[in-house]
Amino acid sequence: MKAFRAAETSAETSAETASAPPEDRSSFRLIQITLKKPMGLVLADNKTRTNVIVEEIVPGGNAEKSGKIQVGDIVSRCSATVLKDGMEGKYEKEGYGQRLYTNWEKIMFDCEGEDFDTVMKALSSNTERWGIFDVTLELKRYLSQAAKESN
Repeated sequence: MKAFRAAETSAETSAETASAPPEDRSSFRLIQITLKKPMGLVLADNKTRTNVIVEEIVPGGNAEKSGKIQVGDIVSRCSATVLKDGMEGKYEKEGYGQRLYTNWEKIMFDCEGEDFDTVMKALSSNTERWGIFDVTLELKRYLSQAAKESN
């Protein structure tokens, strides 16, 4: 099981959305939260290697400070930075270091079913180099029977 320590910290932005059909694994809550970097999470493959899960919350880190994340949450989507089309070659004659930082955009990357390394690359694309100092996560938390009955 691979693990990645993303020692990152949390911002105040968070939103919770509930989705609760009565079936066993179909009752879940989606939690969207923006965490300042470092997040303060240890992420790992789940047992079937089909999802990335929160394996540990670093004490005192931004994830713990948010109070919204739990061990076992599945990373459903995460923010990622991608290059935009249409500016190829515009700065070729300028030389290294002259390219403006306007050819990228932040998207939400669908992590479900992706392997650990792909999700880690998406997370690491949120780089300070382009002025990005936080990461947005959408986490899936399956509800227990007791939690379903109380909703």
